[in-house]
Amino acid sequence: MIVQGKKYLIEEINLLSLETCHAVIFASEASISKEFIPLLSKKGILCVDKSSVFRMDAHVPLVVPEVNSQ
Repeated sequence: MIVQGKKYLIEEINLLSLETCHAVIFASEASISKEFIPLLSKKGILCVDKSSVFRMDAHVPLVVPEVNSQ
């Protein structure tokens, strides 16, 4: 894929490639978040999720920048 003249490699999401990250931002279907976030979290990888999968989980912080940005 080329965006503004720069070439980017697009590949299918997989655990092996994500394990090399320090943080992962999920803006995908809830099923993707549900599958990958628990596995990555156990490895100490910070995950930010846009879906509602973990929204009501008492063990997952809900951050709303306009309310609790600290």
